[in-house]
Amino acid sequence: MCRVLTLILRLVHTTASIAAGDLTQRTGIESIDEIGHLAKSFDIMTAKLEQRTSELEDLLRLMENEASKIRAILTSIADGVLVHDLTGVIIEKNPAAERILADATDEAELKQITELDTSTHGTETHDQLKRLTIGKRTIDTIASLVITTNNKILGSVVVLRDITKEVENERLKDEFIGNISHELRTPIIVIKGYIQILQMFSMGQWPENQVDLLQKIAMSTDDLHNLITTVIDMTEIEAGELGIDKYDFTLDDLLCDVEGKWESIMEEREITFTLHIVDENMMVEGDEVQLQKIFDYLLDNASKYNRPGGRVDVYAFKEGDFAQIDIKDSGVGIVEREEQSIFERFVRALHEDFYETRGLGLGLYLARAITNVHGGKIWYESEIDKGSTFSFTIPCFISPDSDLPGF
Repeated sequence: MCRVLTLILRLVHTTASIAAGDLTQRTGIESIDEIGHLAKSFDIMTAKLEQRTSELEDLLRLMENEASKIRAILTSIADGVLVHDLTGVIIEKNPAAERILADATDEAELKQITELDTSTHGTETHDQLKRLTIGKRTIDTIASLVITTNNKILGSVVVLRDITKEVENERLKDEFIGNISHELRTPIIVIKGYIQILQMFSMGQWPENQVDLLQKIAMSTDDLHNLITTVIDMTEIEAGELGIDKYDFTLDDLLCDVEGKWESIMEEREITFTLHIVDENMMVEGDEVQLQKIFDYLLDNASKYNRPGGRVDVYAFKEGDFAQIDIKDSGVGIVEREEQSIFERFVRALHEDFYETRGLGLGLYLARAITNVHGGKIWYESEIDKGSTFSFTIPCFISPDSDLPGF
């Protein structure tokens, strides 16, 4: 009886030591009775527990090392990084993000970040890009969902990139270009005036080769004047200062002016130009001078990226409350990789036969800006080596009396 009590006390003592955290303890009981079997099973269980605990400690150290590396990476990233849980609460942020958030002037600015939306459809995620103003900073943000390998959403990550200096540099650059362009336009206009006077006096008086040379000078001066005007338009659009003087007029008049100007230009380029007015006498509301520029930009591209013997057709018709213009060419088309950027600044269509085509790549950018200011839309369809169709809409003029009974 005394021996049994001793074994039980040893078992109790070992159990207490293990409970206190010492997994190296063993009972040391080797009897072949029931207590011996119990002690042996207990020692085996303790050994396995010690092994599992050691493995877990190794795994924990590994996880802590990885977490330390991630924190070091986050700290060293120049962009701000925020991690949100599923409720939108920020659970992690790096020093760059803290500096950006510290400049927020009120809760509304902070709320902009937590309200950045990401969406998911099955396993496909969609990042959201957005530009925000926080304090005096301009911030580009991208929000992405955090999804596990088994498609479980854990939260979201928002990257904050401070582009304040870039935006200011861009503004200064545009301001400089605008000022230079304005300064250049005045002497160019004077030169154009002198050339016109010389052309008047040269008629029937100068040798043919000198008249041809003067004509080339006039054409180059016109190109330079158009280039300067295009740059000025760009700077005004970027500054939000594009002057639009809206009034109602008959679209047919503008279309006839376009035909008169471009029919001869297309003929020189050996391209057939045809105007199709499907719906006549459409009254539209807009700035006729600015709308003329849309035609010029689109028709210039339609002819420059076309080949001798090609066609350009302009269709005008009514579509709901809008007048729609389709400019269809038989040119080289637009490659797929350019589809997302074709309306951006300084983007030019690339084609092996037209690498040396002149231009700044501003025409479509300006055409879109002018269309948007008028409340219309612009888009295109294209097929390589078969041509493109650029379409834009202009709001029709709706008389205030048109809603009255009897009208």
